[in-house]
Amino acid sequence: MFSEVDVIDVLRKLARAGVTARVDGGWGVDALVGATTRARSGLDLVVLPAELPAALDVRREGGEVTSHQGYGWPTDKLTALRLGPRLVTEVPASRPGRRAFVDVTPVRGGTGFRVDHREYEADQTEGFDYDIGEELVRTASAADEGELLRVLDAWRLSPAGFEYPWNTDDPR
Repeated sequence: MFSEVDVIDVLRKLARAGVTARVDGGWGVDALVGATTRARSGLDLVVLPAELPAALDVRREGGEVTSHQGYGWPTDKLTALRLGPRLVTEVPASRPGRRAFVDVTPVRGGTGFRVDHREYEADQTEGFDYDIGEELVRTASAADEGELLRVLDAWRLSPAGFEYPWNTDDPR
């Protein structure tokens, strides 16, 4: 269970890391009421998108930050991910004559996301034979929006760089 002492401890760790955090959810209600209304198993926080990497570092260090419900995503893109369409961004290719894209696809049934980094022959991306020379560079799964942000952070990608597929040159 999460106690008042735990909440203060997490907030202090975040403050030391330069993160401006706002308490949300049940603990936010308790703060407004001025008393703990029931036992809580976690802490919901809202942080600024620019401060999310530092907040994730605190979590990795044992700060018990439990919820990152899509912060960092532009609202329209987060809504799209929650409704099902995939999002795409173009990334640098491994060599000349190639084009590379990363796409985030929601898993059917709302069980997470799949992230794929694919590379194509540049001269094949315009037609139906785009899969000739296609290479799956890497793939990852994310159970929720917070884990998806951690995958993108590890791949050095920003949610703001993703677009709807029809607004990109992604051949798929």
